[in-house]
Amino acid sequence: MRPEIKTKLSNNLSEGVSPAFKHELNKWLAPSEIKEHQESLYLINTRLWIKELRHKYGQSLTIDTIPEKEWSPLLKKYDTFWFMGIYVPSPASQDHAKKYVDQYRYALPNINSNIDIVASPFAIPDYIPNPEIVGNWFKWDKMLEKLHSHGKKVVIDFVPNHTGLDHSWAKTHPEYYIQGSESQYHSSPNFYYPVIDHKGNTHYLAHGKDPNYPEWSDTLQLNIANPIVQEEMGKIMLQLVDHADGIRCDMAMLVNPSTFLRTWGWALTDQQKDFLCHNPFWEKQLKLVKAKADSLGKRFDIAGEIYWDKEELGKIFDGMYDNYLYQQFLEVSSGKNPQKLREHIKYLVKRQNNGQPYRSWLYVENHDEERGLKKFGGLSKTFAVLAGIIPDSVFMVNQGQEKGSRIRPPMQIGRFPKERVDSSVSKFYKTLFDLKNSRLFQQGDWDMATIYTENPNIIALEVRSPDKKICSVVCVNSGNYKAQCSVPEITANKDASVISLTDPSNIKVDAIRQQGLFIELKPGEVQVVFFSVDGKEFKAPISKRRNLFSFN
Repeated sequence: MRPEIKTKLSNNLSEGVSPAFKHELNKWLAPSEIKEHQESLYLINTRLWIKELRHKYGQSLTIDTIPEKEWSPLLKKYDTFWFMGIYVPSPASQDHAKKYVDQYRYALPNINSNIDIVASPFAIPDYIPNPEIVGNWFKWDKMLEKLHSHGKKVVIDFVPNHTGLDHSWAKTHPEYYIQGSESQYHSSPNFYYPVIDHKGNTHYLAHGKDPNYPEWSDTLQLNIANPIVQEEMGKIMLQLVDHADGIRCDMAMLVNPSTFLRTWGWALTDQQKDFLCHNPFWEKQLKLVKAKADSLGKRFDIAGEIYWDKEELGKIFDGMYDNYLYQQFLEVSSGKNPQKLREHIKYLVKRQNNGQPYRSWLYVENHDEERGLKKFGGLSKTFAVLAGIIPDSVFMVNQGQEKGSRIRPPMQIGRFPKERVDSSVSKFYKTLFDLKNSRLFQQGDWDMATIYTENPNIIALEVRSPDKKICSVVCVNSGNYKAQCSVPEITANKDASVISLTDPSNIKVDAIRQQGLFIELKPGEVQVVFFSVDGKEFKAPISKRRNLFSFN
């Protein structure tokens, strides 16, 4: 058996390492002043958050009057805030949601349909602020300026494919929507929504739709093959440039010509088909949005919820959902071989050399998916580390994820389910974000790590400080059994320290290291190793102050 020494992981680094190594490592684990690799985004269910804070403080708070102590912990972790559902709600879509109250009882067993049911935030009747969230754009912009003063960015929604049932266009411009005939309505009444226009004529407007799923019956399908619709939706995007640093485009691939024709080609004229093929909505409108942002001297990022047509849309979007990574998490959690997961991680780590122009949004949950803890159990932390440390990407954290929430709030409820905060999950995310925001993780050079192992479940990444003095290896066990590996570069003459992100137990560090540092990982465990690269004594002065990075 290998001789081992016990490592103390508290406010001090491992025992047995040189003071110079402690100083050097603390320097690189201090918070980074610049953000290069490890961008993070916090997805806020804005309506529910405001209601929760109003109840907490007993005041009619709006987003511009939220107390500073509520912002403070969020500002320490996240770079960007996606405020979901900030627009005025749709009363018609809210009434529609009340028909399905029993579907929401899993989240709110005592649900009151007259109080707790709201419209989906993606059934938008108008792009103006919800007065329950903020009084007007002027007050919203004050909040935006506040976050800018802390170096943060704000993302808001844009829904190009559909509107709420009671958007004014339904009556004033029904030609903006996909329409059916009266006979089609009677044969498929759930597919259409009858609307009487301002002249007294009845129109049968189609509901919004993904070609792979049933219609969204609380929405109306826009006809993006209509030149005027493209122009009007483009105007909305141009207006949003004034109130955010970027937009997240809901189901963006649905208005791409190939998908739109596949879904709605039967309802289009030959002239409309020809227009759409020669005038892709995104290609034209995103250029106009970027031009306006440039004229204002601001950076404006456009990210898409995109599940296919990625190669085409990736050329013009700044960010896109990486659903493939999430699907690999599902595969691995079901017991399948992690080879595809490892290959995709490797691709993501090395993609800066592959000419990929956009940043991937990586996640273990979002508002549409089950809570990570419920879906993946103990592996949810494991996957969060993999999604969280990939360089040149955006790690999306869904509100409540960092507290251990297990109940996904449906989009049609107006308050959060009551859940206790899981302190172990909160501690994990604090440590993860301390690492993500450190100088080492932000400014270092990333690659797949070289390790010795016979276990296919181990995935390892490394990051080296720009001065090449400090390296960190992140070892992940994605399997359901113990796994061992060794890091060959960490020989006996090198200082090394180890922490576990997922297990509170002390780490025992191999002292001999004849074949590198030996590491044993419990199922789902993540260990982070820090070590000196050249094994030589550092010339930096020894710091006598308290460590800047806490392992607690």
